[in-house]
Amino acid sequence: MVGRMREKLKLIEAGDVSHGDSKLVVLACGGGLRGAFGGGVLVGLSQLGFRDVFDIAVGVSAGAANMAYFLSGQTAVGMSIYLEEMISSKFINPARLWKIADLDFIEHMIRDSPKSLDVNAVRRSRPEFYVGSTNIHGKGELINAKLSADMVATLKGSMALPAFYNKVTYVEQGGFVDGDVSLSLAVPEVMTTFKPTDLLIIMNRPFANLKDPFSFLQRMFFRLFLRTFSRDFRTAFFNKNEDHNRRLRAMHSGECFAGANVSLVCPDYEMPLFTRDAGEIRRFADSGTEKILAIFDKSVRNTEVQVTT
Repeated sequence: MVGRMREKLKLIEAGDVSHGDSKLVVLACGGGLRGAFGGGVLVGLSQLGFRDVFDIAVGVSAGAANMAYFLSGQTAVGMSIYLEEMISSKFINPARLWKIADLDFIEHMIRDSPKSLDVNAVRRSRPEFYVGSTNIHGKGELINAKLSADMVATLKGSMALPAFYNKVTYVEQGGFVDGDVSLSLAVPEVMTTFKPTDLLIIMNRPFANLKDPFSFLQRMFFRLFLRTFSRDFRTAFFNKNEDHNRRLRAMHSGECFAGANVSLVCPDYEMPLFTRDAGEIRRFADSGTEKILAIFDKSVRNTEVQVTT
C-alpha cells in the first residue's frame, strides 16, 4: 500500500493520467472521542503530503469530521477541537439529560468559530468525499458531501449520537443520525459502491476488540431516550454492536475485501470513551500520528535495503 500511494502521488503531481489505473479509497471510522486516534493518523498523512493522493475519502461519525478537516488542510485545527471543546462541559454534561452530548455546540465550532471548517477548501480538494450516516429508518447511506447544500449539517448528522443527542439532522437527502448505528465498519458498502483497487481503513479501536452486548441498564436507558424513533430504527440501534462484530469478523477473515489491496491502521489499546483528560486524548492522537509515520519510515528503510542488495 505504501509504495502504491507514493507511486500514485508521483503520477498525479506529474499530470500522468495513468494514475487512474488504480482507485485508492480511504475509510475513516467513528468512535466519539476515540476518533482522536484517527485524527492523529490523518495529521501524519497530511505531514507526509498525501492529502490529494486518494480518489475517494469516506468518513463515518467522528471520522466524517476528521476527514473534512483533513481534506481542507486543517488537521491541526480539527485535532484541537478534541483537546479543548469536546472535553468541556459545554459538549459533554451527564446532568443535561435532554442533551448529554451537545452537537449544536460542535456544529457551531465547525460552522462559525475561529476553528470553523473551510468548506470551500474541502470542495476544492481532489478526492470525492462521502459521509456515512444512518437514516431515520435505521439504514446506512453514503452521502456525497461535496454535493450537499450544507456540508456542515451533513457532518453533524453523521455524528449525532442517539440518546445522547436526541435530534435528527435534516439535509436534502432526508433525516439522519449517527453513522455508527448502521455503518460502524462500512467496508462492505465501500467495496460495493466504489470498487477500490486499494483501501486504507482507519479504525479507532484495536482490530481484535469486539463490542460487548448492551447491559440491562443500558438497554433500559436507550429505550427511554429512543422512544420517539421508529421501530425500524430502534431495532437497528439495539443490533448495532452485533452488526459491528459481524463486520469485524468478516474483516478478520478477509472475506469482505473482494481482492482489493487493503491496509489497516488502528490503535494498540482502547481509550475510555468519555474521558476528559486532554493529556490522555493527546497521547492517543499522537500514537496515531506516530504509527502512520512509522509505517512509511519502515517502508523507506526496507526500500533502501532492497536497493543496496
